[in-house]
Amino acid sequence: MRLGWDLGPVTLTSISAYDRNDKLHREDTDASPNSILDIDYGVRSESFTQELRLSSNPGGAVDWLGGVYYTDEDGLISQKYVPV
Repeated sequence: MRLGWDLGPVTLTSISAYDRNDKLHREDTDASPNSILDIDYGVRSESFTQELRLSSNPGGAVDWLGGVYYTDEDGLISQKYVPV
């Protein structure tokens, strides 16, 4: 989500993002025509990011930009042998 506020001589911009991922897929790991070795791969992740920017508006003597960025991510990856 992106939001912006014109505060006269400056603009404040906020950009936020959230993502959640939960997958499980089987892979034919041996890559042969026969089903010899299959592995289930699981991925579970969650992330959040936030950016705040303060910038000068056009027309001033100097153009400038400053900001901060925050990210937080948690993840879990699992592998399970599946007898065929």
